Amino acid sequence: MMPLMGQEPGTLDADFQNEGMLLLAPFGAGSFENAQDVMALDDGSIVMCGVVGTVGNFEVAVLKLDPDGNLDSTFAVDGAYVFENDLSSDQAYSIAGLPDGRIIVGGAMGFGASDYRATVWCLLPDGTPDPGFGVEGMFQYTFDDGEEYIRRVLVTEDHITMVATVKVPGFSYDRIGLVQCTHGGVLDQAFGQDGAIIHVIDATTDLSVRDGARLANGGIAAGGYHYSFSDNIEYPFIALFDANGMPQAGFGTNGVAIGTAPGEYFAMAASGDVLYAAGRTGGSSDRDFLVEAFGADGLPSSGFSEDGHFTLNNDPTDLILDLVIDEEGRLLASGTSGIPGFFGDRDFALLRLLPDGTPDPLFGTEGLTTTTFGTAFDDANGLVITPQNKAVLVGMSAQTNNDFAIARYFLGPVVDGVHERAMDLSVYPNPTAGLLHIASAHLMGHWRLTNSLGQEVQSGVLDNPNGMTIGLSDIPSGAYLLTLKTPQGPQSQRIFVQH
Repeated sequence: MMPLMGQEPGTLDADFQNEGMLLLAPFGAGSFENAQDVMALDDGSIVMCGVVGTVGNFEVAVLKLDPDGNLDSTFAVDGAYVFENDLSSDQAYSIAGLPDGRIIVGGAMGFGASDYRATVWCLLPDGTPDPGFGVEGMFQYTFDDGEEYIRRVLVTEDHITMVATVKVPGFSYDRIGLVQCTHGGVLDQAFGQDGAIIHVIDATTDLSVRDGARLANGGIAAGGYHYSFSDNIEYPFIALFDANGMPQAGFGTNGVAIGTAPGEYFAMAASGDVLYAAGRTGGSSDRDFLVEAFGADGLPSSGFSEDGHFTLNNDPTDLILDLVIDEEGRLLASGTSGIPGFFGDRDFALLRLLPDGTPDPLFGTEGLTTTTFGTAFDDANGLVITPQNKAVLVGMSAQTNNDFAIARYFLGPVVDGVHERAMDLSVYPNPTAGLLHIASAHLMGHWRLTNSLGQEVQSGVLDNPNGMTIGLSDIPSGAYLLTLKTPQGPQSQRIFVQH
């Protein structure tokens, strides 16, 4: 059976709102809305965080949309929680779920000019503040007397680790901040130095944090860019810390490595022993999509793209703002692509790379999909893969005003009504040059191999618990879909043939 039309990887999900897209302005025409991050629930609902309000008076907002893209009226007030603060503007950059279903949002609460304090808000599943978390549902930490913004919240079984930018009072330069609390919003004084650290290379090296990630060994990575005052250029950096918040010995300079080529990191993700950092290249010419891979030692991963370095030039300005890794090790990145500048015409961008760092040829157009909400700038700040194997991008669109912008995409073809997902069996080697081994102790049934057009290439029956071997040396190199019909329903997996 051929994939249903309009459900190819990288296409908009027409069942979601307006042919896969939604512009949302629930707070009136005069309000500025900007979504920064998003998480998915088991039923396909999403919860996103960001800001609403006017310049000089932004408020943190958390909204829940049901699987069809409608505001969930059972969440907070008519689907939205807004933290009202008359002192100054607030910011929300990161959202995550706790094991018990509570929702945490990391950002900053404003107390006046140049006085922003690192803050985590905790909501119950119904969108109301958790009175048992911190103080009135908030955890706050003051690193210094300047501005402090939590860029990423990382959840472990017992703790919440916050990766932050900490500005030196007077805006001279930025530093790395880490702080950790319990799931109850109590400072973990065993972490860092009495619960937190401010980390620098020296007293004058600017390190502006934009994201963080948890490593397989429990360590913490922070990334962003270093602004060089000598040449007025940004350079990407990564910093590595152990699980206790101490700099990784022997890595870079005091645990920080700054790139030699201009660029900026805005997103990070980790899979196994590999750390990925993404953003854009630098320089005065076109700025391109940038993804780089590093091993556990912090050195470039030679098995990814070209010596650990991938770039793609689609438009004069291309920027990755969020990055996730799917069950098959593929990288999915959201961002923006188009004309630079505040009034430039930019579109949502969604990029998928194979584990080896090459664009997925079956996704969008040579691995890239762009979506326009109109003739203005559209920035996809946050990205999540739902349990239904769809990608949801959230951000802002400057059409009539700056409104919440949401888009949902298919990630895998629909074969026999089921989206492509990883199989519960062993299929190797993948990619293969000719022979493909299929092994499963409990899954049996008919299998079929189809090409990118949905045309059957081979088929057969898996009826031996010891597995079987398929010969693929006589079919062209490319990507194929292996589908196995089981009593539990069809399962499918992408297969790559490389002669």
